Amino acid sequence: MDAVIGSSGQLPADTTDVTNLDPALLRTWHPVALAEQVGAAPVQVMLVGRLWAVRRISGRVVADPVPYGLRERWGLVWLAPREPVTEMLDDPELVDRRAIGAWLPPVRTGAPAGLVVETLLGERAGAQVSPEPYGLRAVHGRHRYRFRAPFQLLHTAEAADTGVVRTVLCAVAPESLASSRLYTRVLLRGDGRAGSAWLDRELAAEEAVRDQELAALHEASRTRQALAAMAGPAAEPGPLGAMLRRELRRLVERATIVDLQAS
Repeated sequence: MDAVIGSSGQLPADTTDVTNLDPALLRTWHPVALAEQVGAAPVQVMLVGRLWAVRRISGRVVADPVPYGLRERWGLVWLAPREPVTEMLDDPELVDRRAIGAWLPPVRTGAPAGLVVETLLGERAGAQVSPEPYGLRAVHGRHRYRFRAPFQLLHTAEAADTGVVRTVLCAVAPESLASSRLYTRVLLRGDGRAGSAWLDRELAAEEAVRDQELAALHEASRTRQALAAMAGPAAEPGPLGAMLRRELRRLVERATIVDLQAS
């Protein structure tokens, strides 16, 4: 069973302008399960408030009801309910054969998916930011970030003392209005160190950081909710957060146009 962090109570979903139930999210790719956990027995998954049963038949992943698309990539099963208006994030770091890594256990949170990604991206003072199709790139010292709308984030950092390169892929599935599921993959390319013990230590460290960030996000959301009730709207996001939210709004606009053309 997934761990659950900060899922008690419904948190405000309008912090990124796009709720977990926005119809535009039906026209994008989302992770729904770790590929290794999908077998012959159906696995029920929720996405944008809708249910699918996912299972493997003759080695191929299928879903009921049939979505527009299903893919297996990087150890995840991805589902697109309708024809997507964006593509998945792709990067050479994710297929680097020199790297070792694994997926952390998925975790659920009560925060909206957009706010989860915004929190993981953070606000990096002095970061060099540039837009790219359906997302953005940012460089901050030895840290590099790529965001792909709606909820995919890649963070790569090189340790100054050891030269170890850590790549973390985060993908968030919007399940319901008050439930998001976070998938995190950690890849390490280093200074000759290898082995399961080193990897296990690095994975445990990354999992602890992830859980702390989600717990802090939950508490901050509760605080903002209380302050907004007394003093009006919350403060505006910083430059990175503002650009992320702008890309989400652009995604909604593209999906709305496609929906109107299809109707």
